[in-house]
Amino acid sequence: MVSLLIRRRTSPLAEGLLVAASAALLAGLAGLSPIADAAPPAGTEVLDGTLVVRHGDDFAHEQAVGHSYSMIHGGQEIALAFAGEPPDDSLSGQTVRLHGSHQGDRFVVAADGTDQPSAPAISTSESTGAKRVAIVLFNFANDTSEPYTPAFVSDVAFTSATSVAAYYAETSWNQLTLSGDVFGWYNIPDTNANCAYASWSSSADAAVTSAGVDLGAYDNVVYAFPSTSCGWAGMASMPGRHSWLNGPGAMNLRVMAHELGHNFGTHHASSLSCTVGGLRVSLSADPADCNAAEYGDPFSVMGMSGQNEHTNFSRSNFSWLKDANTLTVAASGDYTLHPIENFDSAAVQVLRVARTPSSYLTLEYRQPSGSFDDFTATAAIVNGISIRITPSDTVRLQSQLVDTTPDTASFLDASLLAGQTLSDPLSGVSIATMSVTSTGAVVRLSFDPEPSATQTATPAPTPTPTATPTPTSPPTPTPTSSPDVQGPTAPSGLEVTLGKGRKLRVSWGASADDVGVSGYRVFRNGALVATVSATTFSESAGRSRLITYVVVAFDAAGNVSPPSSAVSVAL
Repeated sequence: MVSLLIRRRTSPLAEGLLVAASAALLAGLAGLSPIADAAPPAGTEVLDGTLVVRHGDDFAHEQAVGHSYSMIHGGQEIALAFAGEPPDDSLSGQTVRLHGSHQGDRFVVAADGTDQPSAPAISTSESTGAKRVAIVLFNFANDTSEPYTPAFVSDVAFTSATSVAAYYAETSWNQLTLSGDVFGWYNIPDTNANCAYASWSSSADAAVTSAGVDLGAYDNVVYAFPSTSCGWAGMASMPGRHSWLNGPGAMNLRVMAHELGHNFGTHHASSLSCTVGGLRVSLSADPADCNAAEYGDPFSVMGMSGQNEHTNFSRSNFSWLKDANTLTVAASGDYTLHPIENFDSAAVQVLRVARTPSSYLTLEYRQPSGSFDDFTATAAIVNGISIRITPSDTVRLQSQLVDTTPDTASFLDASLLAGQTLSDPLSGVSIATMSVTSTGAVVRLSFDPEPSATQTATPAPTPTPTATPTPTSPPTPTPTSSPDVQGPTAPSGLEVTLGKGRKLRVSWGASADDVGVSGYRVFRNGALVATVSATTFSESAGRSRLITYVVVAFDAAGNVSPPSSAVSVAL
């Protein structure tokens, strides 16, 4: 394990996703020591354990609110405060080491006092198998109302045809099943002031225990209570076993399934809006042109949907998909993508292309199915391909739905329809939906080693009719042009030299390729800043204080090398 300094993202979400794997970028810095051997600064304490991040979901205002942090240490949960920037959400559920000091009932983490393993892994234990869920209903000393009955709650959670349990059975292909019990109402001695939900749940736990109930026998505990001043509808640990529902408006499929989704280990399904020169476009090479809406994806309960199934990215977070279900493409060709609703251990249901060293363009195909993806036959979502920007499936960060029809303000028509092409100015890949049927969609991927100006979705010159039969097996690509499928080796020996006038010169050793290297892409702090044919690049440092460079090589067939080691310079 490697000790890494992690800071919470303060940039817009669109830019943040490009640097979401900042740990991977920083891993190449010199002087990092194993976490087991890292010595804390003098006068500080060390706390090792599992980081728990909680945030509330304010759906009405489209924002996540009320972040809180704690650590599971020695079987106990300890509240955390941070003297500096708190860590990124992607570290939630990971083993970390904190440097700081105990102050009262919390541990205050020193600035730059968070270390993490170099290779975090997502456990499948919280998102697979038969889970028992306890729902605890309580009210307050100053509000004894009971806004719904325990029978109604049981119906929402467990017994109706469109219950939360039915939702997870369907969307997980029965890999995650829920059952449980509803307890309460309990009147706790606390008032509903100050949104002290952690204290409220402790009082509720005491009441439940006094009634002879062992909450330790349940995998997840959902607390529900009358409306309070808390600025969120739901709150949850990600991952974890606790969630909270605020008021009668939160006792429904969307909010409970959403908060349990956080417990099981996935983040929000966001949408991405980009504007260049005053015009909305699908994608831009400059993350400053784009903004994300936290819950903007209308096709998942982790976004704005009231019932639609989890995206293929979230299913990857949950480890419901098998290795054969995901195909990462680096060669031009036609590929078959199967609907996500029906599980097939040999079918490609996630098709993705590397966009940066830490993000992908991830393709998904939906079809009308079951009780929750009950789309109409004419809906855009079932007549085209959904494209999202995602990190690796082992990273708990937001996905971002790309709007391939930016001329409209809605994301309901965001899918790339048959006969349309989307070109990404950052990665240089073009995506064309060739045909769609009920059993699969054929997607043509073309790699351009020289990304050009921003483009949006445009009709393909010779679209294939949607009625054309689509091959469904085997789920392997049929190259249409070059047989070259081997990428270059990673650039070596990356160096950064600071010259006069804050001029930076980046240099590296040439990559090797079986056919020939066409050029190199230079990334600064996760964003593409140059495509060059030489093995050097120069630019002004401007006002930057810390710059991290990574370089990848590409060949004429569009194959991309692994990233170079990252090198940073402090200014």
